[in-house]
Amino acid sequence: MSVNQARVEEELAMTAGSYQQLQQEMEKWQKLITKMETRNGKLEFLAESIPITLLTGEEAQSFPYENIGMVAAVLEAMETSYEELAASKRIVEQAKLHFEKFCHHSNFQNEKMRQSILNGIRQKQSYQQLVIWEKELRHHIQGANRVAEQNMQAYNEDIKHFINQLHLHLISICDEMGLIQKMTGVKVEEHYKTIYEIKTPVWEESAAKEKLLEHLEWMTEQLAADSYKQEDGMEDSKKIRKNIENWLSPSYLFTRISPNKNFTVGVRKVSNDSRISNYPVDWATSNSWSGGEKWSKNMALFLGIQSYLVEKRQPSRQSKGHSRTVVLDNPFGQASSDHVLEPVFFIAEKLGFQVIALTALAEGKFLRDYFPIIYSCRLRSAVGGETSVMNKELHVNHAFFQDKYPQTLTRLGQVKQIELLS
Repeated sequence: MSVNQARVEEELAMTAGSYQQLQQEMEKWQKLITKMETRNGKLEFLAESIPITLLTGEEAQSFPYENIGMVAAVLEAMETSYEELAASKRIVEQAKLHFEKFCHHSNFQNEKMRQSILNGIRQKQSYQQLVIWEKELRHHIQGANRVAEQNMQAYNEDIKHFINQLHLHLISICDEMGLIQKMTGVKVEEHYKTIYEIKTPVWEESAAKEKLLEHLEWMTEQLAADSYKQEDGMEDSKKIRKNIENWLSPSYLFTRISPNKNFTVGVRKVSNDSRISNYPVDWATSNSWSGGEKWSKNMALFLGIQSYLVEKRQPSRQSKGHSRTVVLDNPFGQASSDHVLEPVFFIAEKLGFQVIALTALAEGKFLRDYFPIIYSCRLRSAVGGETSVMNKELHVNHAFFQDKYPQTLTRLGQVKQIELLS
C-alpha cells in the first residue's frame, strides 16, 4: 500500500468519525427541537406575540456545552410560570363571577352603569386591559360618588330647612294661641283678666327637631310599603296625599314632639258681682255652668277667634270705634244677666265689633243697655184677616250717642235707615 493510499484511508476514517459525531449531534438537537415543539403546544412560547430575547454573553458561551440542561431549566421555569398563570386565571375567573353576582344582586339605581360594568368585566381579557378598565371605572365611580354626595348634601340641607320650617310653624301656632287668649281680656277694676287661659305644650328645640327628623324617616318607610300601590303597580296618589296631610298636620306633629303634653284650655268664671275668678277651670267643667254663663264664655271665645282670623287676613289699623260687624241670630237664650253680658260686650267693644242681633225678645233692660239702636218689627192682621201688615219702630238711645258718638247721632238724623224694611 502506497503512502498516498494510506493517507486517504486515514482521512476517510477521520471523516467517517466526524460524520458519525455530527449525526449524533443532529439527533440530539432534533430531539431537543421535538421536545420544545411538544412543550410549545402547551406553553406557546413560540407564538408570534412573544418577543425574541437574545442570550447573554455568558449564556451564549455555555449554550454549546450545556444546551440540553439550559433548555430543560428554561422549560421547567416556564412550566412553573404556566401553572402559576393558570392558577391566577382561575382566581380571576372566580373573581369575575363573584363580581357579576354582586352586580346582579345589588340595588343599582342606574341600569346603564350596571350593564357597562358587566360588559367591561366580560370583554377585557388581558391584565393590562383590566388594569386600564379598572382605573377608568374607579374614576367614573368617584365622579358618581361626588355627584351623589353633592345631591345628598343638598337633600340634607332641604330636609334641615323643612324641619326648621315645621318647627317654626309649631312655635307660631303656640304663639298665636296666646293671641287668641289675649283677645278675651276683660277689665276688672284696674287690671285685665282673660276669660280664657290657653296653655301650650313646651319642648326642647334640638330634641323636637330630632323627633321631627325621625318622623319624616318614618313617613318615608310607610310610603315605600306595598299598601300604597294599586293593582296595576302605580302609586295611589290620593291615599298618599291624604296620609301626608294627616301626618304633617299640627295636631299630629304636636303628639310627636311633645307626646305627654297637650294643649289645655282653662275658663275663668264671671260671678254675679262682676268679678272674674283667679283660677280657671277646664273646658269640661265649664260646660256644666248655667246657660247664661256658658253663653258668655262661648261668645268671648267666638269674638276672640273672629278677631284673630280677621287680623290674619287683613290687619286693621288701631283706631277707635267699630271697624268690624258681627251678626247674631237670636244669640241670647238664657243670657240676660248683666254679669254674663258685660264681659262679652266689653270684649266686642275692645276688638272693634259692632254687634247686630236678630232676636224675638221684645223687652229687656239688657237690650236698651247694650243696643243703642233698636228696630222693633211687629205683624198685625189686616182687614179680613187674610194678610198681615208689618209695623216698624225705631228706638234710638240719644244719651248714649251724645256721650260717645255725637257724629253718629247726627248721621242718624240725616240718613234714612234700613231700606230693606221700607
